[in-house]
Amino acid sequence: MHHTDFIALDTETGGLNSAECALLSIAAVPSWTAPPFLVHILPVGRIDARAAEVNGYTPELWEQCGAMTPKNAMFEFMRWLAPHRHARFDMAAHNAGFDLLFMSAIQQRTGVDLELPGIWHCTKTLMQEERETGGHGYWPKGCRLDDLGLVSGFWKKEPRTAAHDALQDARCCAHGLQWLRDLEPEQSA
Repeated sequence: MHHTDFIALDTETGGLNSAECALLSIAAVPSWTAPPFLVHILPVGRIDARAAEVNGYTPELWEQCGAMTPKNAMFEFMRWLAPHRHARFDMAAHNAGFDLLFMSAIQQRTGVDLELPGIWHCTKTLMQEERETGGHGYWPKGCRLDDLGLVSGFWKKEPRTAAHDALQDARCCAHGLQWLRDLEPEQSA
């Protein structure tokens, strides 16, 4: 890892295709002491039934959560990021490629460039590397976020909600990445 500080990000989506499916929520958790970010987004695009089941999406729930237009959600995220611009940090996500695709798609659709750092760390990839090298015990084959939450002890600290929740998943990713870093051998200077 290049930097000590990171922002763990998670998205909840209406499906797997970033070109067609709605981005429903974004959450971000910094590794330093600062409040997290969460925004629910009014859907623009398809919402597959399985995705709605996974993240608990219903129009009524999103209305209760104060969902906003994609452009306003991006402005809110930009406002949250503003005080952190002076810091040097990387981005992290459990399935970084997936989240990055949806973040790129919403930036392109809204015309709002968040200027996120170019370095993204993927906890799923780190878990797969640990699994392949046989390091630090047993890793389930799927290397899912739920697996990271179990192995790192996060779900004991914060029990899993029934539906995937972007903020809880971002907190799990942040905890898991910190836990994975602590497992790495110390580098000699």
